[in-house]
Amino acid sequence: MRRWYEDLRSFVQELDAAGELLRVTAPVSTHLEITEITDLASKAPGGGKALLFERVRESPFPVLTNAFGSYRRICMALGVHDLEELASRVRRFVEIGGGKKRASLLSTLRLGMDALRFFPRSFRGGVAPCQEVVLCGDAVDLRTLPILTCWLKDGGPFITWSSRRASPQVVETPACTACNSTIAGLPVCTGTSIKTDPTSSKSIERRG
Repeated sequence: MRRWYEDLRSFVQELDAAGELLRVTAPVSTHLEITEITDLASKAPGGGKALLFERVRESPFPVLTNAFGSYRRICMALGVHDLEELASRVRRFVEIGGGKKRASLLSTLRLGMDALRFFPRSFRGGVAPCQEVVLCGDAVDLRTLPILTCWLKDGGPFITWSSRRASPQVVETPACTACNSTIAGLPVCTGTSIKTDPTSSKSIERRG
């Protein structure tokens, strides 16, 4: 089993090789249809299979759903055979930090090396893969993305599980500041604007 993946494409390839992926080649719509198919598949025994919709009517991009809908696929994504492996790693750090057991210098150094892998690293190269295609100005159109309208009474397509960051606020002490972040669905209003508060009539438009 792979311990890490370079990108989502490599994870999809791994799912396919493991028999955990079902490719949907028939044309499907982002309006209710993809959600309906995914809902049925995810309720199958064991969580069903991950679904790759290769021909989306409203977008040139494919859609991957139910990728983490089973215990096995979660383990594959995290690079472990059992989630207990991760819990065991966390316990090692807690026990060392809490002084529950004495660790040798060698084991402490190993834990230190593991801890260094937790932090994000800067891309060392020319252009990062996620920035190979950058659209600006009039070329920006959110409607080209396969954003789903999930349920009958939804007001339109939503960017689900989006992370919104508010202005920094003081936390605990004046010397410690943090950004307030929330997880919410963001309705897409037009090709260049999203609504940050579903209860408000205001929206934010992205330019440039």
